[in-house]
Amino acid sequence: MSKYYEFLGIIPGTFAENEVPAVIKKITDFFVSQNGEITYQDNFGRKKMAYPIKHLRHGYYFLLELILPPDKLKSIEEKLKIDENLLRFIIIKTKPKTREEREKEKNRMQAAPEKNKKDRDNKDEVNKNIVNSDKSLNKISLDELDKKLDEILSDEKI
Repeated sequence: MSKYYEFLGIIPGTFAENEVPAVIKKITDFFVSQNGEITYQDNFGRKKMAYPIKHLRHGYYFLLELILPPDKLKSIEEKLKIDENLLRFIIIKTKPKTREEREKEKNRMQAAPEKNKKDRDNKDEVNKNIVNSDKSLNKISLDELDKKLDEILSDEKI
């Protein structure tokens, strides 16, 4: 019996925008050749990654919802690991989603960047206030700082 899975993949940002659909097609064809069925596909486009992977800072993200036989999953993952067209991927077992659930999730994801922008703006304001209050503190000379450090380090109660 086949099960439902989500596949999220990242294609290296070194690919040109017009080459990405061919890479995605190659991966979807691979799933179909392994007795899989693609039920949904979404391309998120080029995004900046949270941290560099293989010295790359950008990648093309895409999502596939698919139906696969569970006994093929291990061999599929092994073959995808050696595919040079994928920086990273993850396959998660999931339940089938309706069109309404997908739309709701997509709307939630689109609203998230706006909320994050508001949070960042608030943090920037707080940081400005902290910097301004720090300027009003008394400055200590390096000699005074060295003396204080010597006192602390010479104490036997460290």
